[in-house]
Amino acid sequence: MNNINYSIIIPHKNIPQLLQRCLDSIPIRDDVQVIVVDDNSDTDKVNVDNFPTWKGKNYEYYLTKEGKGAGYARNVGLEHAKGKWLLFADADDYYNYCINSILDEYTNNEYDVVYFDSSSQDSFLYTNANRSTYTHQMIKLYEKDKEQGEFQLRYYLGVPWAKIIKHELIKKNNIKFDETPINNDTTFAYVLGLKAKEIAIDERALYCITVRSDSTSYNLSDDKILASIDVFARKHRTLLDNGIDIFEGFIPYYMRGALANN
Repeated sequence: MNNINYSIIIPHKNIPQLLQRCLDSIPIRDDVQVIVVDDNSDTDKVNVDNFPTWKGKNYEYYLTKEGKGAGYARNVGLEHAKGKWLLFADADDYYNYCINSILDEYTNNEYDVVYFDSSSQDSFLYTNANRSTYTHQMIKLYEKDKEQGEFQLRYYLGVPWAKIIKHELIKKNNIKFDETPINNDTTFAYVLGLKAKEIAIDERALYCITVRSDSTSYNLSDDKILASIDVFARKHRTLLDNGIDIFEGFIPYYMRGALANN
């Protein structure tokens, strides 16, 4: 009998110390499965014979060799997930102390997705950062205007973390991550918003987003910018086909940067 309530999926590449911090933030529970998928880390940075571990009994890690990025790694994790509910984390982030009580409370919930607030800190200095500002603003908007707040959470919040997601919803609709060098989670997030019927919003900061200068988001190339444009163009078309007409500032933002740099 499957007694796994939650599966937590974490893609990883070349940051074992930060991955260990993330794993240490997950409470040791028999109803939690933790899946780490290593995206072909460099052997001089990661010792696979001494790979980071989670102390719970339901821990699995997969050392992939394809090097296709975090989206591919998350899709591999989905193939092995057994829980009724899914959570996602990035290896350089971590969960806040409230996670254990949140997992207790939502074990038998009836929602398709539960959206949480988040906090943000510098990954090494532990000083406050601003990467969680937009999630906080969406949660606060929901408190004032439920319709607009829900709309933004469903279609603008393009990340998989700080959510508890019904596994059956993902399987039924075959929702996957893009295997792109950037914004691999955008499609997953808005399709989830399209397909979810019953959602809940919880103002507690389940998750801490960290900031570090060597992360993928801060190192842009022409290939990444073009991939981002493609992802958001497909998003615009998909939502338009579903009667939702929004066009985000993300593409123009990077296009302005590209033009400024010729």
